[in-house]
Amino acid sequence: MLAHDLDSLIERGMRSEWVTEFRDGVDRCRETCSFFEFCGGNQPANKYFEHGRLDGTETDYCRHGKMALIEGFSMQSN
Repeated sequence: MLAHDLDSLIERGMRSEWVTEFRDGVDRCRETCSFFEFCGGNQPANKYFEHGRLDGTETDYCRHGKMALIEGFSMQSN
């Protein structure tokens, strides 16, 4: 038998330091990046390994795997 129900485990997890840090980074991406609708700011491994934190914003993965793709597509359709 579990000591805690699923809702309380999720609530506790959402307040954890690393989840809060990551959510702050996603919020910063949403506020500052014109490509946010395409990627959602959700590349935590890249953020961590490139910035050393989870609340970073633009990464090499963003620039080369997301932004360049959209920019190339929009140039092609002109």
